[in-house]
Amino acid sequence: MTSMVERVERAIIDAMNADPRGGSFSRAAYAAIKAMREPTEAMADAGYEADGYDVCGRIWTAMIDAAINEGKEGE
Repeated sequence: MTSMVERVERAIIDAMNADPRGGSFSRAAYAAIKAMREPTEAMADAGYEADGYDVCGRIWTAMIDAAINEGKEGE
């Protein structure tokens, strides 16, 4: 199974049309995922409508933390 960090790293490489042999983009992937850790107001509103903000906020944060930690398992 591919970790979220690997998926984001691949997306960065593809978006930049970069050569993956030219170096690791995992730092950029971690930074991108960490930037998403706190939901925006629009995300919080959508989460509230779906299941209540308090629950959504905790679940979202836990999911982002898991994505960050999952990627570190392979290091």
